[in-house]
Amino acid sequence: RVHPALCQLRTIHFHHVDNEALLAYSKFDPVTGDAVLVVVTLNAFAAEEGTVWLDMPALGMHPYDRFWVRDEITGEEYQWGQSNYVRITPARAVAHILNMPLVPQEQRAALLRRE
Repeated sequence: RVHPALCQLRTIHFHHVDNEALLAYSKFDPVTGDAVLVVVTLNAFAAEEGTVWLDMPALGMHPYDRFWVRDEITGEEYQWGQSNYVRITPARAVAHILNMPLVPQEQRAALLRRE
């Protein structure tokens, strides 16, 4: 499988979005460090936009880290950080499925223990 993080539910973490029609969550695989962020619209008929606020420690990152993500649906790449503008147009795609940087080995066990 391309993304082992998507094959389990143990490490799901929801992130804040300032639009109730958008949902954002991340998952990571503790064995490989694979990490994925999903932002999906709950409105199938109109474009929705908002700011996604990432819980950076939940991703094994520092609050001011910047990193590149690749959208697995469109192939587009973006530079992300703690706050990120998104616009999802259902006619084009109902979600962003973003390939994140690997979670460092030394942080995986600590992230598993998060409540």
